[in-house]
Amino acid sequence: MQIYNPRSSRAILGSVGVFVLIVFFFLVHHFQGLSVYTRSDFDSSDTHDELVGPNEGGPRVRQATTNLHDEYDPVFERAIKSHIKHGEAWGSPTHVLRHSMFDGNSQYNKLSYLQMLLLNEMARPYGQRAGWIVWFDADTIILNPKVPWTTFFPPTKFPNIHLIASKNWDGFNSGVFFLRVHEWSVKMLADAQALPSLRPEIPIKWADQSAMLESFSRPQFRDAVVFQPLHWYNEFQLQENMVKDRPKVHPGDMLIHFAGLMKDKRKFMGPWLDKVENMADQWTVPLVNTTYLRDVKAYWDIYGQAKNILDSANHTISSMSGDAELMRPVVKASEKLQNMVWNSAGDIEGMRSHTEFLADTLQQAKSKDAAAKDQLRAETAQAGSSKAGTLDSGGSKTEMAIVEHYDAGVAVSADEDAVGSHQVLPLPAGEPTAAT
Repeated sequence: MQIYNPRSSRAILGSVGVFVLIVFFFLVHHFQGLSVYTRSDFDSSDTHDELVGPNEGGPRVRQATTNLHDEYDPVFERAIKSHIKHGEAWGSPTHVLRHSMFDGNSQYNKLSYLQMLLLNEMARPYGQRAGWIVWFDADTIILNPKVPWTTFFPPTKFPNIHLIASKNWDGFNSGVFFLRVHEWSVKMLADAQALPSLRPEIPIKWADQSAMLESFSRPQFRDAVVFQPLHWYNEFQLQENMVKDRPKVHPGDMLIHFAGLMKDKRKFMGPWLDKVENMADQWTVPLVNTTYLRDVKAYWDIYGQAKNILDSANHTISSMSGDAELMRPVVKASEKLQNMVWNSAGDIEGMRSHTEFLADTLQQAKSKDAAAKDQLRAETAQAGSSKAGTLDSGGSKTEMAIVEHYDAGVAVSADEDAVGSHQVLPLPAGEPTAAT
């Protein structure tokens, strides 16, 4: 008799779902290749977004959210309206899912809806796709519509960054994040969606948020993710007894997020919506009059410096792996900076400090390596001079044999990047010494 295994059934269904998504994606990729548009038509642009200008046929940004309440909720609808008006001002369409895509469990509506929007964009010809999809939860309110989402996007010299988000005290927060329209995003979301079925042993604390974190933390996704300061576009409004010393929202700040308030959300959101709707002039500040442009530029500058020095350190560690003692301080400094980039990138001054420390440590290691090489060359040259002197003076056969034996015992690395070493080999047993 066959025994029904519900876990096995879920795993099979999850596998089938992921397979269908992958097949659909590659079909889309194949048929769009028949379009008159090709990637090469747009790769010469100075931007790496698929949409390279206002007349390419589509918006640069699409924004999306869900509002899955059974009944009309005026508070959440007012919050979403603040985003719709913001999107209209900057040419960004807003997509709102207002009913669950699944019966029973609606925890993964966000991931599924995002995947649908991504695939829909990927099905468009090159040049007509949006570059990014911005996700915002329905418990967020736009305070300053003068700040466009594009303010926070990476410069074109970072074409391999596909997910931009922020962290709070509890780690990654999925209330607001930016996802590039790209194959990477499709694969990452598919991995997150399949997680409960294919890897049920992994605990999922916060549904879509935990699933995304588990997926994009894996090696094949991790390097394409960056975290920015929370207060830029995901500042929290919390009860005072929950978290102390949180920075307060100021006029000119872009957004406020009412996360973690449970049944008190509407009580806190209502007064803020009144402020935005009735006292907009007090909160609306032109972008150039805020600190965003300066702060975002500083962020990307130090991020670029950190990545460059990490690449240089990794190359040096690899090429000088034969001298573990010399490289140990570089390895430790590199690990600290990598941890800083991943966990605390919002701390710009901390990033700068760790970047400078790694640069100094790396330079010290290179200087010590150069000094060791110079000393080795000097010792090698001195050994060669000793041999030449012996031959010129007509030394005995025994003396010349000793010199030749000494030379044979000098082991010098032919790798210029490695730290060389030499040693004098012992004389063969029974060989006469110079004093004999």
